[in-house]
Amino acid sequence: MLRLSEATNVIFMGVGNACGGLIYLLSHRGESAEYNIITPDTRDRLKACVNFIGSSKLRPVTNAMGNYLPEWYFNNSLVYTGIDNQIWSSGRKPKQKFGRVFQLKGNHMESIMSQAYGDVLNFIEQRCKL
Repeated sequence: MLRLSEATNVIFMGVGNACGGLIYLLSHRGESAEYNIITPDTRDRLKACVNFIGSSKLRPVTNAMGNYLPEWYFNNSLVYTGIDNQIWSSGRKPKQKFGRVFQLKGNHMESIMSQAYGDVLNFIEQRCKL
């Protein structure tokens, strides 16, 4: 997918249940390396992933080939949930494979996105060195 473009600053962004598709895209390993999204060729171009989960279920990135992808995802993601998201029911901090997860006030997506706007903008500027 990233090979179709010469873009050097790629950011994946998902909202609600669509975030599951991005997680699948990041985690999926095809039968050949040609279908892997996180490859040496694309690592430098894919700068970050920002997900607005709200009350949807968080999905972890998985990597059958080692621990590189969960560590990369944690270091290069912002994941925003609503106050009532089930990930917080255990009282424990989410594992790295879920990304850098933040709990915001409210559960409506508009509210979550508005609260996160400034942090997301700064994050993207830092990652893309704008």
